[in-house]
Parts: sequence; C-alpha cells; structure tokens
Amino acid sequence: APAVDTTAVIAFAAKNRKNRFFIPSRDNSIAGIGYPKMMIHSGCGSMLLPFPPGGMTELTEKFSPQLYDLALTLSEGTGAIHSSVLKIKSKIGQGFSIKLNGRVQPVTLPILRFHMGSEAAKALRDAEVEWLTADDETTLRDFVASPGELEIAERKHVLVGQSYIGRTFSAQMGAVIIFMEALTWSTSAADLPHLIAASRDQAAPLVEGFDGFHDLEDEDHDAAGGE
Repeated sequence: APAVDTTAVIAFAAKNRKNRFFIPSRDNSIAGIGYPKMMIHSGCGSMLLPFPPGGMTELTEKFSPQLYDLALTLSEGTGAIHSSVLKIKSKIGQGFSIKLNGRVQPVTLPILRFHMGSEAAKALRDAEVEWLTADDETTLRDFVASPGELEIAERKHVLVGQSYIGRTFSAQMGAVIIFMEALTWSTSAADLPHLIAASRDQAAPLVEGFDGFHDLEDEDHDAAGGE
C-alpha cells in the first residue's frame, strides 16, 4: 500500500506508561526558547512554561520592556500553594512562535506564562529589574515568604494547554493524539483513521529513542490559569 501523506498533521503526541501524553521529540521551542519536554494538558487554560535556565537575563534580552508587557501574578490552579507566574505579552499584538516535533506551527501564542518556583522568584526579587511594579514586588515578597520551609520546585517541562489546543483541531485514538489546522482539517476528514494510524507508527521509534519518555510525569503544578 502507498505511504499515507501525513503533511496535514502538524504535530502529534504519544501516551507513555504513566498515561501522560508528551511530544515524542526534543526538537520543540516556544518563542525561540528550546523545550525538550512538552506535555499535552487540555485542562491547562493557556500554556505553562518552565523558567528559562538563563533566568531574567535571558528573558529581558529576548523580551525588552519597550516592546513587551511583563507582569507577575499568582497561578490560578486549585492547589494549596500557588506559584508565581511571569506573564509576557507583546505591546503590538505580535504572537509567539511555537515549534513541535521539529515543525513550526501555523498558529502563534498570544501570551507566555512562565512558572516560577522558589529559586526563580528569589532571583527575580534580588535582580532589581526596572519593570517590576509595587504590586509585583508585593506578589513576589508574599510568594517567597508564604511557603515557609517548603521550597517550590522549578518546572521541568511545558504544559501545552488551550492557547495551542484551542487553536487547532485534535483527534485522539488510543495512545496517540494528532493536531491539524483548525480551518483546513475537514478536507482530510475522510483520511483521519489513516492519519492517526500513520502518526502512531511514526511515534513508535521516536518514543523508543526518547530516553526516559515513559518516566515523564505530570509535575502537578497549578495549571488552570487562562489567557
């Protein structure tokens, strides 16, 4: 049988042994920041990113306060302890690029949300960046002080939520989810069973070559925040 043309599939995720769906590729990025571990989470209202290794230096180099609004908030999840979240949005309405499975996606993200654990929050508190408002400083101070002895760990993977999922068409069958363009997927509707099966076949060797794929777990951070 001829090979199925899967170009209509813009990304796909595979389920691991912990019943979590992750992108079976390390070639992923958001706004040019590389993220090798990305979990599909339909319950996340937007998208939640780990704080970059380069910290605020890396972020302010990429997102200058002249072109982007940067603001601090507390996450809106249901956990007992809420984390600090740094939100970044373009002042001129420019979206943020996203690459999954090595493919630049045809949708962009309207806002970035960076999770901040205790370490990142303390670093930002001590950095004396100019854009922090008095409210931001209070949020930071309260967050750093609130857990007492409990340190909130930094995220290790991205939660790919509704700011991406809600702008695409997705279909799940068994251990694979495929994503297609929201406006054009219907032209491939008759091929959906073949596209899902072909994507599952493509995912299998990628999963095997992804060291630790089956150990990836939901980090259980607050994830309900929307845009």
